[in-house]
Amino acid sequence: EGAGTLTLAAADTRLELDTPTPVRVGETACLSATLTSEGAPLSGQPVAFRVAGADVGTASTNEAGVASLDLKVEEGPAGERPVEATFSGGDGHAAASDASALSVQRAPTEVVVASLRAHVGDRVSLRATLSRTTDARVLAGKSVSFLVNGLAVGSATTGADGAAELPFDTDILTAGTHSVTARFAEDDSYLASEGEGTLTLIGVAATQLGLDDPSPVRVGETARLSATLTADGAPLVGRTLAFRIAGADTGTAVTNDEGVASLDLKIEEGPAGERSVEASFPGEDAYAPAGDSGTLEVLRAPTEIAASSLEAEVGARVSLRATLSRTTDARALS
Repeated sequence: EGAGTLTLAAADTRLELDTPTPVRVGETACLSATLTSEGAPLSGQPVAFRVAGADVGTASTNEAGVASLDLKVEEGPAGERPVEATFSGGDGHAAASDASALSVQRAPTEVVVASLRAHVGDRVSLRATLSRTTDARVLAGKSVSFLVNGLAVGSATTGADGAAELPFDTDILTAGTHSVTARFAEDDSYLASEGEGTLTLIGVAATQLGLDDPSPVRVGETARLSATLTADGAPLVGRTLAFRIAGADTGTAVTNDEGVASLDLKIEEGPAGERSVEASFPGEDAYAPAGDSGTLEVLRAPTEIAASSLEAEVGARVSLRATLSRTTDARALS
């Protein structure tokens, strides 16, 4: 008899990696490879994929021997990225691999500019939001430049929300509607874009507020505070005026048909003397703020003592009683 050896060789396998369709940053690439053995597809076999030297996932071959993996390209830069597909072998099949390249292109972007309304002279915040159109993701850390009426006014960097904000003083502009342009210059991942918005400035009419000199009052009496609000000599009706005495808010009143607002205020406590009075109008879309000041003279209040009458026996201990009050409002004084 004799002996010999039987050497079994792994079946020859072939892995062909399809050239991926070019994608833009933010889009999904499909990585696909076909695994065969002596021309016949191998199903149920794991194929590992790598992009730019990093593992991106594994997929199993289907009945046609095709393994496919979807990969979203989250970040740039644009350019060619090497792709590798690898079958490690097994079940009598030799290992195989193939390589190709994925072309990543720059993504289009969109700039959305917020339209604003303000008064002439106000300080506003120009705002624009930058995103890529491939998946609508906002872009942080990008520089956006702003132009008003076509003239550059500065630039700002987008935050985590994709928004860039630039403070802008409107005192160089007149009332009316002005164009606001925001521009993003291209970089190695994204294409340039720009957006348009408007800045509408409202001119305000000058207003005049006249505070009447309050009549002197005594402690315990009620003072009437009165002020007249006009614009170009015409009364402003239905506007709220605020009054302050000695730096403290005392209340508000609404102007009547003659532009007059009045507020009654009781002087509960002393001391006597002059107290500062202020009236103010905060302004609104069409009218500028206004204010005026004056003084209120507070006088000492007259007082009255009421003594109680008593009857007692000679030698008895009695309690003499008198009540002190001010005559302005009959309030007892302690």
